[in-house]
Amino acid sequence: MPMVGRAVAALLSLRISPDNHDKNQADGKSGTSPSLEDFKNKAVYISSFTLSQRDMLESVLRVTDTKPEDWKITQTTAKERWKSGHELLKAGNMAGFVRLSYARAFFPDDPLNFEASRGLDNAVLGLSQEDLDEFTRIGINTKITHVK
Repeated sequence: MPMVGRAVAALLSLRISPDNHDKNQADGKSGTSPSLEDFKNKAVYISSFTLSQRDMLESVLRVTDTKPEDWKITQTTAKERWKSGHELLKAGNMAGFVRLSYARAFFPDDPLNFEASRGLDNAVLGLSQEDLDEFTRIGINTKITHVK
């Protein structure tokens, strides 16, 4: 969530309107000086990281200083995982919703890769990608804290 906070702060820090000399851009944008007007009636697309499940596993291995053989790793397709989540949900198990939603993100059409499908506003807002290992560490520590 820190990225969302930084994005909102950066967006609200922009000028409301472009400078007069910037208004004549062919694409209707304000050129090198972004303004809130550039985002009028549009979604703002940001991303902390664009990654695969393999990237996440490699981060877990780095953060926990473990090797793949230290874990029980199973493989399935996103479609199979989605179907199993759907079956759980049909049976009244709400955990199925989380499973199918998460699995859908990894379908071949890459529905949540806004960087590829729509482009990101990170650069315009001065946002850099976050450190995956830092957030993996936070997730692992949060899980450990809540389990105890």
